Amino acid sequence: ESKTWYRRYGVSDRAMPATYAEFEQYWDRMMNEVVVAHPSAKYGVGYVTKGFPKPKAVHPLVWRLAAPVFNPLAAFLTTGGLPPRAR
Repeated sequence: ESKTWYRRYGVSDRAMPATYAEFEQYWDRMMNEVVVAHPSAKYGVGYVTKGFPKPKAVHPLVWRLAAPVFNPLAAFLTTGGLPPRAR
């Protein structure tokens, strides 16, 4: 299915693993050997773990009421779809 989408957008599928088993090997290698906690990723994770700062245009009282709803939802949308070890 992914190869079909690659072709539709003109992206080469040469580097794509041929089977799901090969993809799992690729994914494991990426997670274990390649992916690192880059400073920009750590910065973004700070928002997920500590909450987003109050936007300038939002009154402090409004943000105090909205933040308990907004922050968990934003954290879920940011990281919820990722496998646990990729979070």
